[in-house]
Amino acid sequence: AQGGERRKSVERHVEKESGNDGIYVLILGESHNKRHCSAYGYNLDTTPFMKRVAETEPGFILMQNAFSCHVQTMQVLAYLMTARNQYTKMEGEVPPSIFDVLKYCSYRTVFLSNQYPHGRFDSPVAALASGADKCIWLNTMEDFILWRARLDEALLDPLKKHLDSNRSFIVLHLIGSHGPYFRRYPETFGTDLQWTPYDKSVLYVDTILEKIFGILKQNPKVKAAVYVSDHSEKPGIGHGA
Repeated sequence: AQGGERRKSVERHVEKESGNDGIYVLILGESHNKRHCSAYGYNLDTTPFMKRVAETEPGFILMQNAFSCHVQTMQVLAYLMTARNQYTKMEGEVPPSIFDVLKYCSYRTVFLSNQYPHGRFDSPVAALASGADKCIWLNTMEDFILWRARLDEALLDPLKKHLDSNRSFIVLHLIGSHGPYFRRYPETFGTDLQWTPYDKSVLYVDTILEKIFGILKQNPKVKAAVYVSDHSEKPGIGHGA
């Protein structure tokens, strides 16, 4: 409730001319271990797109020393997408989210997720996402329980539909390499590879990133895009604290 009142106050004092026009995109990965990425020296070619563009495209920056602030999605995004962090707890305060700041600057904000909401108010991620102008969840908890969760390629068409603004911020939330790994790519994907399901999931994410960046590069309104995973993963064990 406290956060809701603050958001209403922000919306009443929007700065119409603050910031620059353009579309900015944040792509959130899931359980992506860089030690299993060929772009970072892994012996299997799991990230051919990432490796190629890092070597050939000047505008593509491969970060070498990015670290997650936690090992679980909810805690990570509660820090990543707000002014709170693990050093300044801001106890008792309602930290502004990235959506609050961008809405204050008159950006249209979209949260597009291939995961599922735990509940608008009992999940920090769902609560944060509800601060966007448009919040879309492609899956439900039931979809995951019944093994019918969509693949990340399901994000591509909705993404295209939200690239029609002159001034917007879009978050794409992948299911990435979250276990069970063999559920994160098509059954026919990588059948010729003698790889673990986790490595195949990393390769599949790389193909999705290639398609996402291909879509974004075709739109002159897109000014910047960042891909970052929420946290890493120990294949076969997981990412529990």
